[in-house]
Amino acid sequence: MQLPLDRSSERPLREQITAALRERIESGELAAGARLPSSRELADRLHVNRTTVVDCFQDLRAAGLLETGVGRGTFVAERGATRTLRVRGPALKRGAAKAARNGAAARGGDAAAAPDFVWARWLAHARPLPRVHAPGAAGAEARIPLSRAVGHPDLFPVDRITDALDRAFAHDGQRLLDYPSPAGFEPLRDALRARFQRQGVATDRNEIVIVNGSQQGLDLVARLLLADGGTVVTSRPSFSGALDVFRWHRAALVGLPYDTEGFEPAPLDRALGGGGARLIYAIPDRHNPTGLTLSEAGRERLMAAARLHGAAILEDDWLAELSDPGEPAPLKARDTTDQVIYLGTFSKVLAPGLRIGWLLVPKVLFEPLLALKKTCDNGTNLPAQAVVHELLASGSLDEHVKGLRKQFESRRARVDAAIDVHFPKEARPRRPHSGMVAWIDLPRGSDVNRIVAEASRAGVEITAGAPFDPAGGALDGFRLSYATAAESDLEPALARLGRVLKSVLHGAGAATAPPLV
Repeated sequence: MQLPLDRSSERPLREQITAALRERIESGELAAGARLPSSRELADRLHVNRTTVVDCFQDLRAAGLLETGVGRGTFVAERGATRTLRVRGPALKRGAAKAARNGAAARGGDAAAAPDFVWARWLAHARPLPRVHAPGAAGAEARIPLSRAVGHPDLFPVDRITDALDRAFAHDGQRLLDYPSPAGFEPLRDALRARFQRQGVATDRNEIVIVNGSQQGLDLVARLLLADGGTVVTSRPSFSGALDVFRWHRAALVGLPYDTEGFEPAPLDRALGGGGARLIYAIPDRHNPTGLTLSEAGRERLMAAARLHGAAILEDDWLAELSDPGEPAPLKARDTTDQVIYLGTFSKVLAPGLRIGWLLVPKVLFEPLLALKKTCDNGTNLPAQAVVHELLASGSLDEHVKGLRKQFESRRARVDAAIDVHFPKEARPRRPHSGMVAWIDLPRGSDVNRIVAEASRAGVEITAGAPFDPAGGALDGFRLSYATAAESDLEPALARLGRVLKSVLHGAGAATAPPLV
């Protein structure tokens, strides 16, 4: 039984487990009479306290969803026994009570005997909704953000985008206000075809779909290939946004060790053997969250394994525009069997608010993908597509990217130098050659959540390793981004972070084992 848990969420594990079990029961995935694991066994599988599971079972029994026989175990109850499962939490209770009072008053008090309507009963909580970060609290603006993988606002090319928008509307204003084609703005698709060709990516057997950022691309691929579940093989750690999508679609996630040489061959073969894995999710260039770039040999091994086992690859090239001519070609350029779906975005090099990304898919998937996309949005924002096309056609994007590479390189060098000066030796960085993120390995058993909390109190925001773990557990490390903060803030922020790391790692009971990621 795989129950996706978000250990970085403020939502208690008890609520997450209860909601996940409830959804599986109500959807019929756990049929009436099905026997559940014992509380001890399920607690061991989920790596939680047994009392937490016992309390979950108690909640579900109170709702009429489970029944327990002495000496027999815990079983799914007959559907007729189901009762409303009250949502815990004082705020929800107060809201329900107020709604009930208002409803009774509106009906002259006749509704006193009617049950409360509880919206939370219908929410798909068991499909693990990712945590949405609320706007910063008071004082949050004083914190230095090293947590978000997006550029500082000063790096957004506002003047270039404004000029491109003016030109686009001068050329074709009325057309840009009509419904877009689900496949995307044709001039932009043509420009992308030419761009891919220069990368060695063949486009004659493939088709391009413009999407609302790479996040929509991830979701569309998952809807298309994982609607009935399946297994996804990925790195450990891996991009949290992709993991959220795959979990929502009930995919089983297999996270494998990963470095510049790629996946270790033996674990990869075991994971792909027997045709169990439907998809490999790979980030060969400027990997998120580690920042590493896969070697030529690693790419060849990955492609050979995919061909041998008949597995599809979803290649996420989220920083494709930062590639230099001397770097290894994308996996898609090596795809002689049409097994690779190629995904990218302009959010990171232009501005995330534009929401323009792309999918390059095998031709056989083109029509199904378009039909699916049409159910989501009827097409991607047409003026934004026209802006990106103008930037590509005029060469303005390439000029901007040249400057952006220098900016990121300067920032990366500052970060490397500051880490060497301020971090304890136990905190070991994986040093990317370019991009916008880096990963810090910590000794096994380190209290990463405490490090993140202490760093926040010191005015520095970093991202704990847990959201990047395909297994849903905790990772002994954290990601930091050197793109979002002002460049002048990087060294002071890392000095503060270094003091936090020394305090936590050298304190009483500090972990001393080597990192396990």
